[in-house]
Amino acid sequence: MNAKLDLYDQIINDGYEYETDDGITMIEFHVDDHSELQKLAEEKYPGVGGCVSVRSDPSAKPIIMFGQDEAIYNQNLVNSVQWVSPDGERPILPKNNGMGKMVSAFQSRETGWGSGITADQLKEVNRRREGQHYFDKDAAIAVNGTSKKPPLTSDPFVLKFEFGGTNGYWTGNHTLVQVEDCFDCFYVMFDRNEFECVMQFDHSSGHAKKRINGLDVKGMNKEWGGSNYMRSTMIECEEGFIGPYYDKTNPHMVKVGEEQSMVFADSDIGPFHLTEQERVNNKYDRVLDIPLASQKATDLLKKDLVALLLETDFGRAMGSTTLLNMRLSDLQNKAKAIDIPTKETKTKKTKKGWSGKPKGIFQVLWERGFIDPSNWKKYRMKQLDDNGDLVP
Repeated sequence: MNAKLDLYDQIINDGYEYETDDGITMIEFHVDDHSELQKLAEEKYPGVGGCVSVRSDPSAKPIIMFGQDEAIYNQNLVNSVQWVSPDGERPILPKNNGMGKMVSAFQSRETGWGSGITADQLKEVNRRREGQHYFDKDAAIAVNGTSKKPPLTSDPFVLKFEFGGTNGYWTGNHTLVQVEDCFDCFYVMFDRNEFECVMQFDHSSGHAKKRINGLDVKGMNKEWGGSNYMRSTMIECEEGFIGPYYDKTNPHMVKVGEEQSMVFADSDIGPFHLTEQERVNNKYDRVLDIPLASQKATDLLKKDLVALLLETDFGRAMGSTTLLNMRLSDLQNKAKAIDIPTKETKTKKTKKGWSGKPKGIFQVLWERGFIDPSNWKKYRMKQLDDNGDLVP
């Protein structure tokens, strides 16, 4: 009773007083202003309920807001210094932080930590997801090896990820997949006609996620090839875009006011530094034999090993999500136990041609006039002086 009287006093003193259309004087009191109010509201309105603010737009749906962050938990905590006892004893200093486990989680005022999704709700989520593909197919393929949505076995609002080494690291692709999994669950738990969902993120989750085909020199090779098919870029003016070796009479160099393509067209003459015969020989992809002395067995990639395991009863029982979250060494042990190969020996290789492939830094700079064509062999991606220091 004392708590309720205290609450009443605070409502009178700190509440927002307003008058309804009928002339009735009312007081609105925010839930954050008293520790007991939330408890009383939950007793009267179990779960998500009660009334929204009188200042809210009556035509707008209430918003449930989730906040996301990540945390890393390591096996060891390595310091650069140690305490040493007077007799010289000290604890063993690990060489590194050891195995790492990362947690990416959401929480909200309505659901608390995670979403609190029930087993029956998760079953309905999987029913709706069956045969569906992720919106960002590239992100899903990078994480799961396929764009198809797998069955969810636990609350995606709290995701644990064993990272490092062959398992990779948490990237923006993981965040995109997690978010779509969360939205699939949210709209089973809450009626989409009654509620909206807003998610706020820790910025670090997007550090490794860039615009698809965006201009990123870090993803470029020196010569042609690679997977970074960047968009064309406009040569706006000479300053900053055109170098000292630019020849405006050369039809294969850029033109101010036009776009520079970052991909070799089939009609292009090809890389400037190759001879005419070399351009012809290297225009299209070629399959070449690997010399026997150079052939060696290498570990299968994690995604390839998971694909093989999914063809077995063991793999189908575990599911792709569980397998992809396992360490590569554990997957290899499981595969060996059921006679699944974990290594492959390649006898052929594909030498990529330049036609239809991304241009390298070398070519892009030459087209802008930053490469001396008479002395092009001197250029390096990284140049060190006699002292081993980087030459700018």
